[in-house]
Amino acid sequence: MENFISHSESETVFLGKEFAKKLSSNDIVVLLGELGARKN
Repeated sequence: MENFISHSESETVFLGKEFAKKLSSNDIVVLLGELGARKN
């Protein structure tokens, strides 16, 4: 499991793109937390 902490929208986009490069076509990504809340 990996955790990411972002401090801005642009940093979130960057982290998402870098994370996506590591994924394979069969990988599953799960975000935990309430809608609109920080995902810890």
